[in-house]
Amino acid sequence: MKKLIVAIVAIILIAVTFSYSNPLEKDEKDDGWEWVNKYYHSNGKPSILETDELTYEDFLNKVMEDAKNASNSISEWNEYSTALYYFTQYGYDTFSDFINYTKEEGIDEVSLLDWFDWYKYEGNPIWGSTNISDTFLATDWIHLSNIGNITWGANYDIQAFFNATSGMLEWKGVMDNLSINNIQSEASYIIWTNGTHYFAMNGETEMIEFSGTDAQSVIQAAINALSEGGKIFIKRGNYTFAVINLKSNISLIGEKGTIFYGNGNGNIIGVINVENVTVQGITIKGTNDTEDAITVFGASNVIIRDCIVGWTGEEGIFVRNSNRVWIINNIVTQYGSAIISPGIDVKGGSQDIFIIKNVVYSPAVVQSPCIEIRDDENDPPLLSRIFVIGNSVMDDFYGIFVAGATDTEISKNMVYNIDRYGIYVTKSSISTISSRINIHDNIIKDAETGIYMYYGDYVKVTNNIIYNTESYGIYSQTNMGDVVDICENLIISPGGSGMGVYKAKRVSANTIISPTLYGMYCPGSNMLICDNYIDMGGSSNRGIYIYNGVNNSITNNFITNSAGYGIAEGNTADYNIIKFN
Repeated sequence: MKKLIVAIVAIILIAVTFSYSNPLEKDEKDDGWEWVNKYYHSNGKPSILETDELTYEDFLNKVMEDAKNASNSISEWNEYSTALYYFTQYGYDTFSDFINYTKEEGIDEVSLLDWFDWYKYEGNPIWGSTNISDTFLATDWIHLSNIGNITWGANYDIQAFFNATSGMLEWKGVMDNLSINNIQSEASYIIWTNGTHYFAMNGETEMIEFSGTDAQSVIQAAINALSEGGKIFIKRGNYTFAVINLKSNISLIGEKGTIFYGNGNGNIIGVINVENVTVQGITIKGTNDTEDAITVFGASNVIIRDCIVGWTGEEGIFVRNSNRVWIINNIVTQYGSAIISPGIDVKGGSQDIFIIKNVVYSPAVVQSPCIEIRDDENDPPLLSRIFVIGNSVMDDFYGIFVAGATDTEISKNMVYNIDRYGIYVTKSSISTISSRINIHDNIIKDAETGIYMYYGDYVKVTNNIIYNTESYGIYSQTNMGDVVDICENLIISPGGSGMGVYKAKRVSANTIISPTLYGMYCPGSNMLICDNYIDMGGSSNRGIYIYNGVNNSITNNFITNSAGYGIAEGNTADYNIIKFN
């Protein structure tokens, strides 16, 4: 009866996960308002949001469909449009709630862009009762060139004005004792284009110091002029060049709608042998000849966030021999058009790399991973402390590929529509096996095999949901080490067996529902297989099949709804303990 209750709870869990969960609930802010606020563009209320019974998966599918359809106007798609209409319904009750959230997260400043995003849509006119049509354009920042100075009239002391000289919106004010700063007013240089010429204005003197018809020379001149570092703000527009190389202590920040087009054979943005660098808010589009959109080499303390990168011959974002790199909240797509390359690629010599909440997909690529963590013969012999958390990866050959890494966490990712393995753990090309890998709380759907482990040791696979694979849910090969734990996973409707386990220390408390072949296929030896729940869905195949394995302990497992053997031994299987099942 206890196992039956566990099974019912598991079935309810998967039903909620895939059918009825609403990612826009207030307790799901990261999966809700950020998706709507940052990744959705529409001229009207999208039908996908018309019901509270909205699954994360359906919403993600809609987002990616729109992204692909809008690939020729990606900057327009990236605009927030109507998203803010929904924040009172699905996000924070009031703007003060949003402010409190930023404080809880340790965010000391709220940008002008954030403020406008929360207040420029229906029911909340930016300027209180003042009806100003320009404030309701479906663009990124409000155009006030015909308005002049305007004061917020809804209990907040904020003033905004348009600077006709720089073409920028500037403002000042205090809200709920929280300092509000305009990123443009903090910029060391502000760069913009009129379509044919490019200008770089000193943010302090408001003098145009660099200009010309070549975007690369103007941007690079502004970077080179900052001997002590600083912020460079790029206004929306198209900028075409071969490569921009950043210096230490530089932040390169784009306004929404800022697009860099690479026309060379190398990387578009180079972060090479520098430290304390940020690249934020820029769409970076390469050509078939472009190697990488962003290359990080020999660098430390690097942040790449809120960018859309891709359309490259090789990687979208490439990291080698670097440490303390944060890759956060980016969209990486259409990479590897020239050779097989991953969307995000982290090579050896790298430590403390955080790959968090990115969307990575490229349906046109053959045999490449969305995210790759790999040590190879060209790298220093160290690849450790890599964190791959909360990403959505899809439409590629591999989802997340780990080869030769140590002390790595892969968690809370959504992986689906993958040709081969959702998560793949193996050795590097220099025969370094992956070690101390923690794979937990991922959702994997529509892959050949959900999690495939080939070379590795001290690997933990726990609390993952794997659904509708063509072959195995989880597979652990003979080359794995002795310390492999596969526990508390939920596997539903695998096209083959729920698990294929050649090597593991413990396989326990897993739930497997409706496998096409066996519940567990276990050719391995010296394993503890216990407390698993297997519903065979009426199949005549074996629930647990010990094939050739010896010295295994198979205890306290619950196998139900089977028309065949619950537990069976085959071939040379011997000296196994089978009891209390």
